[in-house]
Amino acid sequence: MEAVGRRESDAIQEIYKRHESNLRSVIQSVLHDEGETDDALDDVFLQLWNHAHRFMAAKGLHGFLVTMARRRALDRLRLRLAYHRTRDGFETELKATSRDEARVPDFQPQNSDLADLLHGAIGTLPILQQEVVNLTFFEGLS
Repeated sequence: MEAVGRRESDAIQEIYKRHESNLRSVIQSVLHDEGETDDALDDVFLQLWNHAHRFMAAKGLHGFLVTMARRRALDRLRLRLAYHRTRDGFETELKATSRDEARVPDFQPQNSDLADLLHGAIGTLPILQQEVVNLTFFEGLS
């Protein structure tokens, strides 16, 4: 770990070779998604590289890495669940709104984080692109 702290790439590669399989299993048991498992595993080794000074030799490297892997996996799981809750809420609200009105020119679902995010992202576009997006997606024009 001292070599990782000195930014020696061979050291992190050796740690990766030794621990990748075990850490992958820990992460996979939480996420059950191969792509997210790969991303979380990358996050663990990136965090190890960037924060090697936090390592306490008395506690051992294996435990340190397993703890980081589990935490990164749980973070990703929480993020995924929050996304699904927000999306489901948005879809429910959208369905209720579309049932009430066939065409809603001023689409404004209330209390929706996803809607706020969407409108914020659309607001960053140039004016003409904003108009195209609004006409296409919110007023049903093509």
